[in-house]
Amino acid sequence: MASHRPHVPTDTKRVLIEQAGGKCSNPGCANRLLEVHHVHEWHVYQTHDAAHMIALCAACHDSVTRGDLQITDDELYEWKRIDRSTSTPTGHLFVEPGESPRLLLGSIAVEGGSGVIVFDLSEHHRLSFAVRDEDIMLINLKIASVEGTPLLDVVDGYVRQRDPAIELRTRP
Repeated sequence: MASHRPHVPTDTKRVLIEQAGGKCSNPGCANRLLEVHHVHEWHVYQTHDAAHMIALCAACHDSVTRGDLQITDDELYEWKRIDRSTSTPTGHLFVEPGESPRLLLGSIAVEGGSGVIVFDLSEHHRLSFAVRDEDIMLINLKIASVEGTPLLDVVDGYVRQRDPAIELRTRP
């Protein structure tokens, strides 16, 4: 008969996510929506020991668990040892091509051709997009605090976090 498996403690999850630099521990993955993976399988060791757990995105976690990503436990421990303390979070926005490029802002839809400035409140607050080759949308965004401190930049779809207090979450 199966026994109840307690939830991973919140503090353990926080430590693992911080250890991974807030992104998937897979060095080739930039996803930021994370789960925890037991390197020492729960059903064998029945412990939530952070030394034997790693933060992975859902896609990598599923691939490691199901064996689609052929990786050894030693390689997972190598991923845990990567120093991510000084890395600036980055990412990429991908907009799937469509007939009429459209940016949705809540209930407002903004459409445009080769380039549209959605808002330009100052040098610190600007949202625009451009369409290349009739179907590739490149989004540009600058957001700053009231004092003008940069918080987040998006340049042609590439995301650069400027303030560590902002939490970036992505889905594969």
